[in-house]
Amino acid sequence: MAQTKSNYEVLAALTDSLLAEISGAIPPFVSQVVIREWRFDSDSVQASRRDGSNWFLESRIVDILKTRDLAVYVDSGFQPVERADDSTAVVEFKLMEIGINYFSQNRGAEVLGRKAYVHFLGRVRLRATGRILYNGALQASKSDWIAAENKPVFENPDIEFTVGKVQTLKREGGILQPLAVVVVTGVVVYLFYSLRSR
Repeated sequence: MAQTKSNYEVLAALTDSLLAEISGAIPPFVSQVVIREWRFDSDSVQASRRDGSNWFLESRIVDILKTRDLAVYVDSGFQPVERADDSTAVVEFKLMEIGINYFSQNRGAEVLGRKAYVHFLGRVRLRATGRILYNGALQASKSDWIAAENKPVFENPDIEFTVGKVQTLKREGGILQPLAVVVVTGVVVYLFYSLRSR
């Protein structure tokens, strides 16, 4: 049986699978990339996330692009070397949400459901012409099960977004609601045919 991955590892794998789409949008003639956090005019101090998640996404982008032997720079006032053909792409990102949720059927359950999720915006453009090569919202999630007693093992208290809260599922959402829908549908169908037969 494969060893269960930590929350950080699960989130990293999810993020990397999405970043493959951004990497694939960069043409072969591009030799260097500038990474820039994408900020909206309405962004406030909250735009600079304190939980390390922006750094996490930025580092994942760097790692993915380096596998293509691209020279990667983070936009912080540094200007890459100018080239005659300006073979530079700009990758902009905006992290929307990332984290871990746990759920259980009841309090004190021995097994917890674990859901990892990530959602960010990404854009790739050529610096010379401004031509947009990719622009989209990327999101993914993955669910599995872990032993409740091992929850702290999978989390890293120093990385806030790897720590999640346990939510107890409500019974009416599990059985009673679908049952109510079936009963109401049955009554409606019965009334329809009984009125039609008169």
